[in-house]
Amino acid sequence: MKKIVLFCFIWLLTFFSCTKHETISKNEFVIGTICSIQIPKTPEAEKILDKCFEELRRLEMIFSAHDDKAELALLNKSAPHTFVTVSDELYELIDIAKNFSILTDYAFEPAIGHLVNLWSIGFDDEKIPESSEIEATLEFCSSEYLRLEGQSVMRMSEYCQVDLGAIAKGYATDHIASILRAENIESAIINLGGNILALGKKFFSNSAWSIGLRDPAGTFDMTKKIVAVENKSVVTSGIYERFFFEDGKRYHHVLDPKTGYPVENEIASVSIIADSSTLADVLATACLILGYEKSLSVLSNFDVVAVFFFKDGSIQATDESIFIGD
Repeated sequence: MKKIVLFCFIWLLTFFSCTKHETISKNEFVIGTICSIQIPKTPEAEKILDKCFEELRRLEMIFSAHDDKAELALLNKSAPHTFVTVSDELYELIDIAKNFSILTDYAFEPAIGHLVNLWSIGFDDEKIPESSEIEATLEFCSSEYLRLEGQSVMRMSEYCQVDLGAIAKGYATDHIASILRAENIESAIINLGGNILALGKKFFSNSAWSIGLRDPAGTFDMTKKIVAVENKSVVTSGIYERFFFEDGKRYHHVLDPKTGYPVENEIASVSIIADSSTLADVLATACLILGYEKSLSVLSNFDVVAVFFFKDGSIQATDESIFIGD
């Protein structure tokens, strides 16, 4: 399932305040969302940003399930029970996703692609599928029906289709951070459609970055909490991003792979703060699906901070020391 936003549901508060230095940024619609990267201005900065966005475009043609020419889309169209040789990146990410499926009690599920397509939430053909369609699909929304061998992937059913929307942006964010570090960039903000990674300290200072977490009940620019981070990724998953109404009922895009329907529990959104954006991306979706109590059990296995925003307006964090102010 895909966490698509108009721009982002987490945003940076105050990039910098020093007037003696400059930064440079680049924005582009790629990997299905608006992506932004900001780094200190140097003679090589523009080339570095171009390199980063060229890499994002390359990754998009690997991980997109909606571009017919992308590698993942082609894998999903391949004949079932047939091994398909794939790129290193696609093999690696499917392998990582399968492992996370187990670690999150199957709340995060990369084999949910056919179910996502049935609902098509956020696209022109969004609809409530027939219950018979959902029932026929559910059994195969499991990575157990994905076999990996050597450099090849096999789908064990036509109903088993891969969707990496809940992990690919995190993977791409970490990848861009690696490029910047290799270019000796010590301070940067990477924002891939709400997947934020704050590299180093705030520009030209010795201070941590201040990142705002959106109020799920408000507009996209309303901050509910502010967290201080350094060399951390901040990722949020919420039920307010993509949805449609039918017969007065709201249907959002976060699908529970165990029921086949949009998840219904007490949570409006979950923000994860972690060293790895890939991990944060996965856990944000998994925790939103699991609900608060089950999430705490899963989170005990990871070194992350989770912030839960509940539908009644209350907030719970696994470590409140990360907050700035009230």
